[in-house]
Amino acid sequence: MATITVTPTFTNGGVTCSGPSVTFTITVNPTAQVNVPANQVKCNGSTTNAVSFTTNNTGGTTAYSWTNSNTSIGLAASGNGDIASFTATNSGTAPVTATITVTPAYTNAGVTCSGPAQTFTITVNPTGQVDQPADLVECNGAPTAVTYTTSNTGGTTTYSWTNTNTSIGLAASGTGNIASFAAVNNTNTPQVATITVTPTFTNGGVSCSGPSKTFTITVNATPTITCPANINVVNDPGVCGATVTYAPATVTGAPAPTVSYSMPSGSVFPIGTTTVTVTATNVCAVVTCSFTVTVRDTELPVITCPSNITVTATGACTKVVNYTVTATDNCPGFTLVRTAGLASGSAFPLGVTTVTHRVTDASGNISTCSFTVTVLDGQIPAISTQPVNTTVCAGTAASFNVASTNVVSYLWQAWNGTGWSDISGSNNAVYTVNNATLNMNTNTYRVTVIGLCNNAISNIATVYVNPNPFVTITASGSPAITPGQFLTLTANVSISGGTYKWYRNGELMSGVTGDVIDGLTVDNAGTYKVVYTDGNGCTSASAELQITASESTKLFAYPNPNNGEFSVRFYNAAGEQVTLSIYNDRGRLVYQRKYATSAPYTSMEVNMLKEGIMSSGYFMVEVRDHNGKQIAVKTVIVYR
Repeated sequence: MATITVTPTFTNGGVTCSGPSVTFTITVNPTAQVNVPANQVKCNGSTTNAVSFTTNNTGGTTAYSWTNSNTSIGLAASGNGDIASFTATNSGTAPVTATITVTPAYTNAGVTCSGPAQTFTITVNPTGQVDQPADLVECNGAPTAVTYTTSNTGGTTTYSWTNTNTSIGLAASGTGNIASFAAVNNTNTPQVATITVTPTFTNGGVSCSGPSKTFTITVNATPTITCPANINVVNDPGVCGATVTYAPATVTGAPAPTVSYSMPSGSVFPIGTTTVTVTATNVCAVVTCSFTVTVRDTELPVITCPSNITVTATGACTKVVNYTVTATDNCPGFTLVRTAGLASGSAFPLGVTTVTHRVTDASGNISTCSFTVTVLDGQIPAISTQPVNTTVCAGTAASFNVASTNVVSYLWQAWNGTGWSDISGSNNAVYTVNNATLNMNTNTYRVTVIGLCNNAISNIATVYVNPNPFVTITASGSPAITPGQFLTLTANVSISGGTYKWYRNGELMSGVTGDVIDGLTVDNAGTYKVVYTDGNGCTSASAELQITASESTKLFAYPNPNNGEFSVRFYNAAGEQVTLSIYNDRGRLVYQRKYATSAPYTSMEVNMLKEGIMSSGYFMVEVRDHNGKQIAVKTVIVYR
């Protein structure tokens, strides 16, 4: 503060007059000032230090106003005066920092002067946190380790832990992660240890502990197994095996192992040696042991033979006999063999045959049985139908037949004048003399019926051979004819009294049954043959006779004279195309038509009335070929 003295001087007329002095003061206040408070680091839920603001200024009064940048720590956004202690809050997983800005105001003599603001921080650390470790289930001897984790960031989290059961191979307490150790269980029950872990979060030199988490480490025991002793028994009667009951295996382990048997106690065990495998399984291991069950087959197989068999051989000197020998056994795989006699389905000889069979089962047990087969002879041939005499025509076949029972084969014989000669290849019930000749007339035959054990000889039969007739055809004239000519054919035979069949061009002529065919014209040209059958039924065919059209240059027209209807023919080539023209006696063309011919002397029919030509007189008929060349002409007379 400064005191000011002021003295006034009045000057007038060159005279200066001083007056009384007056004093006043000028006070200059200092700039408001606040000392910077210390920063604070607190744990979530702890009490902060109260903040009392101080200043270096004196002689007046300093007031303070403040603002807070982060109200989540539990402090209001602004205030005046000192900051009282409050509970710090941080519900997150990272440190939360609030910046506090304090502004001082200095007041003196009614004048308030503000000063520069100062800042400090309050950091609230989160509560220490550890993620819940999973419970562990381990087996004896398994390597075991635990790594702790946390959701917190922005600082360092450390862990301390305790263990309630040190028998599992883990210390009673420790810090940090649990390093790998070999889990231990030397008992037959699961060993359970409860681990309690406590987290501590450190930031800004302040450590904040958090709630503990617990988890368990369970160490299971490895299973052990002991099998019962090997077993040896005989089969149950009628069974290919034996029902065997055995004591259970001795098993330890934790948790209690599941036990299985490859064949359970009380099963039917097959013949032979069966290995039973016992398996004990828990979460730690699978262990096995084994023992054998041997079942011996001492039961004999059963074999059954038929009763003695008696049969009669018919049609053979042996008899096929079927029989059945059966065998059964308590086990499959037996072998049934015949040791004597013949097999079923064999041809047994006459007499008595002893048949023996033996059955051997898979274990070597043997049973046998025997029976007899007696075959009686009953197959002597008996002829029921004898061969008889037969009459045939020369050149045909003569057959002899025989019927008999108990036949194996036949052998026909012919009488040669002094004795019976075997006929080669004649081994059937029917013997046929092919192409019999007149020289064979009255030949005699018989047959030996051959049985399996005995033979029979038939009666004698004779063949009678009749001669065949001879037939020829004669014509009444030359078989080459022209239109208007007629021909008669006559059949001449050596033996009369028979029947005739006439054939033209290989086809039977209907209604022609006599020895003569007459009235044949050029239209009947063809090849003729007659087949004659005499009274003995012997048949002969004539040589063929051919009727042909005789070649001529003439033109044939008939009837001539006529009433205007007539036929025209000439010796045409097959398929020849011609033109027929008719001229009257004045030379005028009155009729013309084209014809297609076929066989020689094809008939070309003319009907002048139909064409309206009603006149009578002489007319000239002319035929030209397809080239217009004249073939022939003919004059006809037409009358009304």
